[in-house]
Amino acid sequence: MKNIENFLRELGFSEYETRTYLTLNIHGVCTAEEISRLANIPLPRVYDTIGQLQNNGFVMVTKTRPQRCKANDMELALKNYLERKRTTVNKEIDNFLGRSSELDLSVLKRMSKPTTEDNWRIWTIRGKKNAVNMRHEFENRAKKEILMFSGDASFIREDYPVLEKLIKNGVKIKHLLREPKNEARIENIDRLKSIGVNVKTGYNGSMRGQIIDNKHVLAIIKYGKDEKSGIPGTDKEFTYEVLVLDNPVFVNIFKDYFNLNWKQL
Repeated sequence: MKNIENFLRELGFSEYETRTYLTLNIHGVCTAEEISRLANIPLPRVYDTIGQLQNNGFVMVTKTRPQRCKANDMELALKNYLERKRTTVNKEIDNFLGRSSELDLSVLKRMSKPTTEDNWRIWTIRGKKNAVNMRHEFENRAKKEILMFSGDASFIREDYPVLEKLIKNGVKIKHLLREPKNEARIENIDRLKSIGVNVKTGYNGSMRGQIIDNKHVLAIIKYGKDEKSGIPGTDKEFTYEVLVLDNPVFVNIFKDYFNLNWKQL
């Protein structure tokens, strides 16, 4: 356990970030008040700490009040964080990647306590890279069907290999898209169709996201200038947030919304 703490601190975690993240790994879903008590952190500092960990892709936070926090998988979160840092601190990150593979993460599983976490909360994660990784994590779980609705399919550059593999494995994918207004959007649609995605254009709704096997909804919020959507090189002009829902009522609402729009086109 001590070597994990030291690794996180050397990686750049503050003392409070280290305590908070390990507390969430061990105790499961916690409120800010619970984190403050379990990690011995002043309550006002907990909120700042959670915000930083969320921005870096290490935790998810509910939209409910009181907010509840949940640690993302450490191995995956570390991998994604280190990859983002690679371009600016290449040599240092390579060193940490090698050391992270030597960590005995099983100690957290042995220490973890049963959690009373109830289902059907709304979890959020921020950032383009985190949004892409979250999509891929849920897409790779799909066994039967993915229903997708978006504006321009600008994601195709990152998702193409994943979707192609899923279709080869028998997963059916339907995609609602806006009417293409530029060559980049037309090209995105053609690439989707080329791998067997069932595409319909003319969608004018505001919802963006995916429904995975009628079990999970990933609602994607994208802030920016929509007229540039789908154009390569403009992703940096947008801000991304993903809401993850597993409440059957919400899932059915999203699916009914998708099917209504699908039938109308």
